[in-house]
Amino acid sequence: MESKLVPISQFKTQEHSASDALIRQWLFRFGVEHKEDVAPRLPLWLERFGGMRPEVLEPLFRKALDTCKFFPKVSDILELVEHTKGAADEEAAARKWEQVREQIRLHYSPDLPWKGPRIHERTRRAINAAGGMAYLSECVGTDLVFARQRFIESYLRWDELKQDEYLLPEGELKKILAGVAQSKALPSSSPSFAEKAKYLQGEAAQA
Repeated sequence: MESKLVPISQFKTQEHSASDALIRQWLFRFGVEHKEDVAPRLPLWLERFGGMRPEVLEPLFRKALDTCKFFPKVSDILELVEHTKGAADEEAAARKWEQVREQIRLHYSPDLPWKGPRIHERTRRAINAAGGMAYLSECVGTDLVFARQRFIESYLRWDELKQDEYLLPEGELKKILAGVAQSKALPSSSPSFAEKAKYLQGEAAQA
């Protein structure tokens, strides 16, 4: 077992060292660009960015050098991380929309059972939010543009909905909400999972 762990440990150590070297290099560049002493900042930067891979750090630092008018704070760099992740997530949602449209074109028939690939719950909810398969199979023009928007918004909300679900206590209420989520579509204006829970708790208290 130890012999198997040694290469993994060495790889992580080498990657961490590469990240530290990259951090020092770019911190020096920022110091030159903004004419500031970087020595006091080095420990914090190593602490916050040392665990990130070099291939992730490099474009973030480069973007900060091009866009930040003042010496970038740690929070400035982390905002770029969130922005990059958000853009990547939206791109993935757009690709999923195109895949769904193609699968509906190939496999959907109002008179036959679905014979296409298995649809993940996240994608199914987004399809329902966009109007459903029957609607999307005939949707064109401006309606299709709005359907695409609803699909992407619902697809991106998936992580938020799952986080709300984890906040619910185990019990009958969670089972009820799970059944509602499985049986009904989620339009773009639907309340969050937590809001539904609050509503149902109010209904139960009045009963």
